[in-house]
Amino acid sequence: MLVLQKITHLSLKLKVFSWVYTIAYATFIFYLSDQPSIPSIIELPLLDKFLHTIEYAIFGFLLMRAFKNSGFNLDSKTIFSFSVILGFVYGISDEIHQAFVLNRTASIIDALFDLIGASLGAYFLYDTYKTI
Repeated sequence: MLVLQKITHLSLKLKVFSWVYTIAYATFIFYLSDQPSIPSIIELPLLDKFLHTIEYAIFGFLLMRAFKNSGFNLDSKTIFSFSVILGFVYGISDEIHQAFVLNRTASIIDALFDLIGASLGAYFLYDTYKTI
């Protein structure tokens, strides 16, 4: 009985912390978007698009993991779809948010790179979860 309680407790911790990390990362994205400017160490063409892709790939990965660890009885395709859609919607809301920040603008192109990133990050775990 004690082993079952420990497993249940660990499962609950995993569920909670998966979402805590995901929400904390979303908050970090919001914080970055709220800055009037973000200094860049180097200037490269399309660096901004690459950074959007990486930023949202991490977010897509975290979303995929959080949905999987939540214990919902969903197949991998559904979890992948939820992760990508939520990542994209958050990316759109992030761009809208930037429209109200001094020296920042909203960009549909940036939102598309957010979608690409969320898709890549979620897909990274998709194959792993597909076999489970």
